[in-house]
Amino acid sequence: MDVLSVTDVGCNGITVPPSPTESRKERRRREWRARNLSAQAAVWLLIEIFPKCFVMLGRDRRPLKIGIHADILAREPSFPVKELGQALSWYTGSVAYQRALMKRKPRIDLDGNEAGQPTMEDAEEARLKIVAATKHNGGRR
Repeated sequence: MDVLSVTDVGCNGITVPPSPTESRKERRRREWRARNLSAQAAVWLLIEIFPKCFVMLGRDRRPLKIGIHADILAREPSFPVKELGQALSWYTGSVAYQRALMKRKPRIDLDGNEAGQPTMEDAEEARLKIVAATKHNGGRR
């Protein structure tokens, strides 16, 4: 099976020309959506390359090994660093990922092997992020 490149998936930046009547808030929202789409596309690529580590379905997410960014670049040196950072930020910023940290599920490496345990501090920080996300979204999460 051929592995898609980040360019094939569309992660090299999505640019939508601004409307002449677009407000600053609308422009920021449009740019945020473009970055979010780019990050999601990069996550799909990570899922294809490392299926034992990355999953899109939230309830199956597990905490990632500390330093996994470097492990990915060591195995896939052509993966764009900026898109990788955005993808990992999007992936680890999800409430499902934070719940896995809060439950102190074992961290995993790229091959799905256990690679450490989240600390109590990690779990507490995750709990606070979930509370903040819930407040931000009006109780939905």
